[in-house]
This record gives sequence, structure tokens and C-alpha cells, in this order.
Amino acid sequence: MAARRGVVAALWLACAAGKVKDTHRASDVAREKRGDVDAKLATIPLAVDGLDARGVVVHVLATAKHAKYKEGSGFYDYVDERLYGSAATWGRYVPRLTYVLGGAGAGETKLAAEGHATRDGWLACAVVERADRGALERSSCGGGAFEILRFRNCSNEYYGSKGPCCRCQESMRWALYREPELEWYVFQDDDMFVRVNALLAVLAAYAPGEPLAFSGGKSLRGFAPGMWKELAACDSNAECTFKFPWMQPAVFSRAALRDFRLAVDANGLTYECDAFTVTHDVGLGILNWMARTPTVLLKQSFVGDGQGKKRGRKRARTSQLQRLLSRPFSTRFG
Repeated sequence: MAARRGVVAALWLACAAGKVKDTHRASDVAREKRGDVDAKLATIPLAVDGLDARGVVVHVLATAKHAKYKEGSGFYDYVDERLYGSAATWGRYVPRLTYVLGGAGAGETKLAAEGHATRDGWLACAVVERADRGALERSSCGGGAFEILRFRNCSNEYYGSKGPCCRCQESMRWALYREPELEWYVFQDDDMFVRVNALLAVLAAYAPGEPLAFSGGKSLRGFAPGMWKELAACDSNAECTFKFPWMQPAVFSRAALRDFRLAVDANGLTYECDAFTVTHDVGLGILNWMARTPTVLLKQSFVGDGQGKKRGRKRARTSQLQRLLSRPFSTRFG
């Protein structure tokens, strides 16, 4: 019996070693293809109606997690599917593209410090700046194609004040104090596809020196009397006492962003998210309402059948997008 256990243990160790070896081999192959990744991320210059894409700062709420498919086997790799997927497509037209991470998890730490394997090879990243006593890390990825901001004072949670609200707030703080020459600031989730030429065409008609916001939402939301922590928001009906836009994605002019300076300095967004038990899209909408920012609602378009994470299917096919080219934003994943 002891001999049999020894054989089983030896076989298990051999299999485990084989898996580790295969993993290392796959990682080595990905690293060898780094040049392919850098080439696919190379920035493409773009200007529309006098507005250069270099004047638009785009921050994307991102994560380095893996999630098991709801149906079938395998895992959904958020870095490969969403971060790299967006950087290698519409992100090539955004010279000032940044992905915003939170927490000190193993996935986020490795991505920011080393990189990540993608379908096209190894995406190389390296930390180029640490600040705020280590709470902030800035990394450069893909040969300088884009950056990662990792705010360790924020969590990697999917919802609420400690996760996305905190990361959105720190992103705005960074833009206010580190990107003073920007013309437009965009904050969005990583499941959004941006048609950059359409976005530039819209923004080019407005002056960044005037307070103005754009929302990807198609209607207003609000709260009725007594609808605080106990009840959810109402949707623009007669009972709503005040109405605000759902800010996802959110676009602010330089002047509008500066109007948020005092609120950001006082951590106002995370306080709003706590007070109303909401996440960044609603919390930012409330903050925008409090700032009385003139806001344009962009009717958001949705692409696909919502089955992306269930079946692992590729989304946002070219044939579908052709019908939506005039609209700046759409949802890429269900």
C-alpha cells in the first residue's frame, strides 16, 4: 500500500512538474513575441476638425483578474480580452491612454511590474514612478504605447466607494494635477469600445475652456423623497426630487474638470458613493449635478448578444460596428 502511494505521489509530482513546465514554456513563447505586441500597439496619429487626439486624456477602469466562464470550461482573462484588446484596437488612436488599477493583488502587481501574456505575445510593462509613499505606481507598457496607474489606497472591488469610486477619484486627481494641459478628460469602464474619430468630431465642436460634460447615458436618474440607502434610484419619473445623468462613460472639458478640484481634494466622490451606497457611474453623476455642469447626453449603443463571458465568444465584430460608426461609444461585452 505504501509502495502504491509512493507511485501515485510520484506520478502526481511528475504531472504537476509537466504543467509548470508547460506554463513556463507558454510564458517563454509569449515573451519571445514581444515585438509583435509592441507593433500592434503602435500609436496612429489622428486629428478631426482641428482637434488632435493628443489633447484628449482617456482613463480606463481596469482589472487584472481572471473569471471562470459561467458556461463551459476555461477562464476569462480581463487583461488579454479587455485591456490589451482595447489598447490594440481603438486605443492605438489615443496617445494619452491610461488604465487605472487598484489594490495590491498578485495579478495587478505582476501586470504593473512585468507585464502579461496576451494572444499575440508578451505585453511588457515596467514601473517608472512611485509616489505618495508607495500608494501610487505608474507603469509604462507596450513600448510606451500606454500607461498604468495603480492606486494601492483603492481596492480592486467591482462596486462601491473603496473600489471604482476611489479609483475614479484618484484618476481625476491625477488628471487635475499631472495633466494640466489636457483639453478633454474621459473616464470609462473597460467594457467600452470607443470610435475615436467620432468622439473627436463631437468634442471638436465645443470649447474645452468652457465647463461641459458628456455622458454615455441616454436618460436622467434621480431620487424620490426618502430614497437614500433604503431604496434604489428612480428613473426620471414625477417622483424624482432631483435628476442627474448616469456618468458612464464620462467626458469632461478642462474647465469642467477644474470645477471638481475642491470636491476631489475633499474626497467628495467616495463620500458620495458611501452616502448613497452607489458606485462610480451614479456617484459621479450626483457630483456632476452638484457642480451644476452643463451636460450633453450621448445615446449609448450596445453591441452583441450579452453572451461574451458565458461562452468566451469574441465580441464587437466589424460587421456589427459598421452600423454604429457615427456614435462615439458602445458596450463591447455583456
